[in-house]
Amino acid sequence: MRDARKLGSEDRGAATVATIAGVAIIIMAMGSLVPLCIGVTVRHSVAAAADAAALAASDAAMGALPGEPCERAEKTAFINKAELTRCEVNTSTASATVTARRSFFGVELAVRARAEPRSATKLDDPAAPHNHRVRREPTRQ
Repeated sequence: MRDARKLGSEDRGAATVATIAGVAIIIMAMGSLVPLCIGVTVRHSVAAAADAAALAASDAAMGALPGEPCERAEKTAFINKAELTRCEVNTSTASATVTARRSFFGVELAVRARAEPRSATKLDDPAAPHNHRVRREPTRQ
């Protein structure tokens, strides 16, 4: 009987070590997923900022909002914690294309959005500023 106890005593604590190693691996995996999830959230907020800036520029181009379209877009992007890097406005169709960006752990996240009225007849009705079509475009850097 003494020999059987000696053989079993060498494995004592192995399950504890294996459990601790497994928990450490799970914690490291979850720790690496947290920045990824935060990055996706930041990218969505940059996209929302680009959409809002494009809509503001288009509204200003239509005359529904006072001021210059690109100034409106810059203010809107700033309010949404993004930086406006590009603004193009076609005043004849009141379409606006803007690019907004934000830095996340040293990585630049940029999104380009375009807003334009649904139809040219709506340009005569500045009382309907929310009658737009918004489209995101791929960014080239």
